[in-house]
Amino acid sequence: MKKFAKVFLSMNILLSGLTIAQMTQPNTAEAAIKPYYVYHGSIDNQANFLLSNAFITAVKHNNVTFNNVKMDLASVKGVKMKTMQGKLIHDHYFTFYNHKKTAFSVSFYLNHSLPLKAVKKAYGKYPMKYTKFTNQYDYNVNGKHVIFSVEDGYASHVFLGNR
Repeated sequence: MKKFAKVFLSMNILLSGLTIAQMTQPNTAEAAIKPYYVYHGSIDNQANFLLSNAFITAVKHNNVTFNNVKMDLASVKGVKMKTMQGKLIHDHYFTFYNHKKTAFSVSFYLNHSLPLKAVKKAYGKYPMKYTKFTNQYDYNVNGKHVIFSVEDGYASHVFLGNR
């Protein structure tokens, strides 16, 4: 009988230990959320969003929308010039291909509201190529290009897309 009691007691301890170990493990599943950025309207003097971490992260994950136009910043390879169409919406110039609703580039002018110093600070960790002839700073954000044309120390034009 003592042998049976010892076996019964040891089985109880073993099973209660397994139950406690299972209770400490969470059973929740979390969905991965892809960062995104949506912009509506004209840019005018409101270009500070270009410096926000939320916008830069959305560019990095290829999930940006301007004025209800979804951008596909990674799809330009193999596109022929004759299949491209341009369209002006507000003050944004979009480039589409093959009559799709998704644009692969957008460009817009700024009213000298974005200092170059702030651009360099926001995009400083990404590879940059400077073109002296056109005074352009081309930042490569995970294969997507954000190009700032600069005049008098301020960004005057922005191109977003893949070259």
